[in-house]
Amino acid sequence: MMLLAICLFQQLAAQTDNQVVEKSDTLHYVFKLHGQTRSYNVVIEQKKGAMYWQWSIVRNLKTHTGCIITSDQGLSNGTMLSFSQPNDGEQLFLKEDETFGCISQAAFQSLVTEKSFVYNHTIYRLQKEEGSFNLRGRSYPLLKVIADIDGTELWIAKNPTLPLICKVSNSPLSIDWIINI
Repeated sequence: MMLLAICLFQQLAAQTDNQVVEKSDTLHYVFKLHGQTRSYNVVIEQKKGAMYWQWSIVRNLKTHTGCIITSDQGLSNGTMLSFSQPNDGEQLFLKEDETFGCISQAAFQSLVTEKSFVYNHTIYRLQKEEGSFNLRGRSYPLLKVIADIDGTELWIAKNPTLPLICKVSNSPLSIDWIINI
């Protein structure tokens, strides 16, 4: 019985250790799109396996808010990254194969084992570990990947639970971002 309790405690500690964000964490995203800069505050919360990306932005002296929801299926096995523009007051449920702000756990596993993954019908190849993402006193190495087809660069937090995309550069959609802590 004691051995079972120790194993359970170690498993829970490992899960906590892999958690990138907590409900109380606010991430500050800076988006560059078509020559404009927009800063969003985002709180990520996991509910029943789904990820809720609760965003807010102040524009014209008014706070706009909404939520983008990645399903548990999307978080586990998604293959498409949503670039949906947030709309004030909207709660947007992504398709089962879509993620927002992260790649799926399956894509991350492929990145770690195969040194590449496929997203949005594009192959991304691992270049190197470059930089880190610091949150709550913990540093997560960033895995830099580059798309074969268009040179899009992504920096992904090395975390199998939530492989957060911390930076995007050279996007063909002209939508680049970085998380500033």
